[in-house]
Amino acid sequence: MSVKKLLIVDSEGNIEYDNNKILKANLNSDFLDSLFRDALLGNVEFRVDEKTPISRLFMRIQEETVSTSEFSQEIENLRQEFRQNYKNLKRVEEVQSIEEIDLNDILTKGDL
Repeated sequence: MSVKKLLIVDSEGNIEYDNNKILKANLNSDFLDSLFRDALLGNVEFRVDEKTPISRLFMRIQEETVSTSEFSQEIENLRQEFRQNYKNLKRVEEVQSIEEIDLNDILTKGDL
């Protein structure tokens, strides 16, 4: 099991992530994207003081990335769909002729 990165927002709005102080000027899309992705994977522990305006941003990221959130469930559904599509593609690539393909295994009712 990997060690979670710790995100701390203290009562004065100071931000620390993975033992690094983060200046508000450095809260750019690259940082937020990285944080969001790590949080989706369950690799972030949030300790956010809710009294500061900046804390709302991180509380929202925490809410949206918890495994029971609607967003996380949609992401997981997309991952599963991708895995199934990848398996189907591999099966199609492995066949020598169209007769070897069982379309019932690959196509769904929605595809017809």
